[in-house]
Amino acid sequence: MELRVIATGSKGNAYALISEDGSILLLECGVPLLKVKEAIDWQIGKVVGVLLTHIHGDHAGYIREFLRARLRVYTSQGTAEELDRYGVTPTERQMVRICNSGSEIIGDLKGFRVIPFSVEHDAPDPLGFLIHHGESGKVLFATDTYFIRNRFKGVGHMLIECNYQPSIVADNFFSGRLNSAMWRRLETSHMSYDNCLKFVKANQDKDLRNIVLLHWSEGNSNPDSMRQGIEEATAIPTSVARAGLKIQLNKTPF
Repeated sequence: MELRVIATGSKGNAYALISEDGSILLLECGVPLLKVKEAIDWQIGKVVGVLLTHIHGDHAGYIREFLRARLRVYTSQGTAEELDRYGVTPTERQMVRICNSGSEIIGDLKGFRVIPFSVEHDAPDPLGFLIHHGESGKVLFATDTYFIRNRFKGVGHMLIECNYQPSIVADNFFSGRLNSAMWRRLETSHMSYDNCLKFVKANQDKDLRNIVLLHWSEGNSNPDSMRQGIEEATAIPTSVARAGLKIQLNKTPF
């Protein structure tokens, strides 16, 4: 199983999980479909579905292009009810499938099994996803949340938001580069380095093989410092998500 990072951060988010038989599960609709097609070597016919976490533009802004390409998008009821803001028509909406926290997604996902779970963000009914495949084992995907209530066992690969470092945010505020409203929003909508580390350690067991830090803030974090800190604290290989990154997500190290 290969993870490809197509885009991450406030300017747009998109990722692909590609199995050995070529089946592709896309995560998010936050960049133009043309950019996604290029990243998956134009194998759009191999896409088995698209998981959408929430309605904000950097995750859902290009959903209409995905729906017009007849790609099934799986998302929450709360997100689906907001799709009008992107011009989605009733006909295009037929490609949207509603999924519920805690219930496995029913659909022909070619070996991918997906269970959504609720997260904490300033959007209606946002989700994270626990993805299982025979090649990778369990893959946790969680972005845009300041806290995750669930606990998970046997996760092999964590794709998790690590958005900001509180010390850098404080420096930016007191120097006038960040206003109080944005500071409050960060604390109640996005995962800090400290909360990310706590979550990883609380859910770490013998199966964990990879950690990938998503959706980091260019102005409010030092991503390489966060990577180093989490890798040292967990002794697990940790990567910073950047466009073009490719990582093998396998059950075993060989």
